[in-house]
Amino acid sequence: MLKYRDQVLARAASSGLVIEKLPPAAMAVLLQHWIRIYGLISMETFGHLWHILDDPEPMFEVMLNDLARLVGVPE
Repeated sequence: MLKYRDQVLARAASSGLVIEKLPPAAMAVLLQHWIRIYGLISMETFGHLWHILDDPEPMFEVMLNDLARLVGVPE
């Protein structure tokens, strides 16, 4: 995970965003969120949700709210 953290820091720096410190725990949270969001979008894109959800948008909203709550974003 440290190699990925270094890549994230390098990309941020090349975009003009200076990040002083990025702990491994922060990277773990980033990856957990990314995996959940990417997974749901991929499942919808490739038609793997049609048999369980008529409309995936409410599920996506619930997931985003859950992820925001996990990192302390107020509702």
